[in-house]
Amino acid sequence: MVSGLVGFAALAGMLVLAHATRHGIGIAPDSVSYLEAARNLAAGRGLTTAEDGAELRPLTRFPPLYPAVLAAVIRLGSEPLDAARILGVALLGANVVLAALLAARCAPGARRLPVVAALLLASSSEIAVLHGTALSEPLFLLLGFSGLLLLSLHLETPKPLALVAASLLIALAFLTRYLGGALVATGILACLLAPGARLQRRITNAAAFATVATLPIAVWVLGNRLGGASATGRRFAFHPIDADAISVAIASVGEWLLGGQIGAVPAGLLAAGLLLCILNWLAGGTARAWRAALPRTLALFVPCYLLLLLASISFFDAATPLNGRILSPVLVAGLVLALCAVAARIRSGQSRLHVILAAGLALIFSLGWARETSQWARERAAAGGAGFASLGWRRSETVRRVAELPASSLIYSNARDAILILTGRPTRWLPAPVDAETRLPRPGYAAELEAMRADLRAREVSLVWFDRVSWRWYLPSGADLSQRLPIRREARLPDGEIWGYDPSRDATTPR
Repeated sequence: MVSGLVGFAALAGMLVLAHATRHGIGIAPDSVSYLEAARNLAAGRGLTTAEDGAELRPLTRFPPLYPAVLAAVIRLGSEPLDAARILGVALLGANVVLAALLAARCAPGARRLPVVAALLLASSSEIAVLHGTALSEPLFLLLGFSGLLLLSLHLETPKPLALVAASLLIALAFLTRYLGGALVATGILACLLAPGARLQRRITNAAAFATVATLPIAVWVLGNRLGGASATGRRFAFHPIDADAISVAIASVGEWLLGGQIGAVPAGLLAAGLLLCILNWLAGGTARAWRAALPRTLALFVPCYLLLLLASISFFDAATPLNGRILSPVLVAGLVLALCAVAARIRSGQSRLHVILAAGLALIFSLGWARETSQWARERAAAGGAGFASLGWRRSETVRRVAELPASSLIYSNARDAILILTGRPTRWLPAPVDAETRLPRPGYAAELEAMRADLRAREVSLVWFDRVSWRWYLPSGADLSQRLPIRREARLPDGEIWGYDPSRDATTPR
């Protein structure tokens, strides 16, 4: 009965997602890099992208596994966008079942809890949006939490095969997202803190786990360096998290809790109440959950992930937003822990009020999430897509004009990714005076402007701006570049503008 209901939840979630994405998978800016690398790999050109619009270079900014899996599906006969959609729908079903397995393992006595976990995850609009976009997080969730589940089996009843399998799954998760380092840290701590085992065995397990889990990503990073590329496509610089990033994180919590419609303060209070319930459960007040391997491992994962994420933003990539996508692993772990904590309260035989409150809370969450997801599915299907795949982008007058430019034209744009995915035209990024990830001035900016000046003189060049790309604050506008380059606006369109060479200003613009 329980298995059937979990399967129903997974199938329902997959059908809703398939309906919502029937016009195509969502395409975020990062999706373009994944799809481009997957297409090149399937065509025998390796995991490469052409960020400069001409030369193929190895993909280093993102780990290789997700585009490699996409390439494998493409080789079976699918188009890249169809491959991403098929994979996203399949991963949603797998992750719903995985959430049920995690809940069943964390609270073995609560027979209905896996069904509740499956229904909540299947009805979450945040999870639906994530799986409905060509991104690596769904694969990361499946591999990472499957690895933690197998690791917990080994920690409770030593099984070398389970330890090896857990290490391999987490190694694959690390090859999917660099934040997989949090999974490795979690596994090491879980091995070292395992109760009842001798210290030597705990150290041996931790060392074996860490070796297997980190070896593939170490080979990948070393290969990037030996090939003359950056190890991860990011530079080290200190840029601490600011108030705006914290505001985004708070808003993300509000989105998780009833679609953000209850406000930041009530959402914060509700989140704090759930956190206190989890901590009380883990402390042993109801079920001595801290001694159980999986709850302990999931509880360790949340701070490990958040600390690594904060370190990554503060030292490597200030442009990483603390949104629902980036925080999705915390959502899954927190959902399972919160459900188990509430279920433990109910089973402890305390007052009827706890049962009523828990049932009411579960009903509110279920109805709220289901309503948000159904609304999203209707809007998503009606819009024809999300991100660069939306009707707004596909019907863009600026995109149409770019597609009509002569094939020999060199294009610079603030939306190189959108032009590539919508028209297939090779495009170069506009030079940025500031590095978005470090927020420091880019030393090569002046040289890039001179290279653009030379291109303007030597061939037909179009500089294209899209008004809807408001998040790339670090790229200059046409007016900004016209102060440094001999260009003039050739077309003002409903959603953008196109600039070209003005030979009359060539001698008057400053170098």
